[in-house]
Amino acid sequence: NNQNLMTKYIGDNYLSESAFVGVQEKYDSEVERFSKVLGWNNFEKYYQNKTDAKPVQLTQVELEEIKSYNCKDYQLYNYAVELSSK
Repeated sequence: NNQNLMTKYIGDNYLSESAFVGVQEKYDSEVERFSKVLGWNNFEKYYQNKTDAKPVQLTQVELEEIKSYNCKDYQLYNYAVELSSK
């Protein structure tokens, strides 16, 4: 079952206890913030599996169906976004 995989693997308790939480959508700024947390100067960013493909555009119905099917992962993601903003 592929439902709520991230929640199964890491859960929100792990995030709340982590020294740093970042989200992929803000990769560049998150890497810069992470390097500052660790006191690293001139940290070089690496990009692997980067694509120029355009994201798939989902309808609102499709998006709601995915959110419903993976509601725990969606909550975990929102919690990660909240933590990364602090």
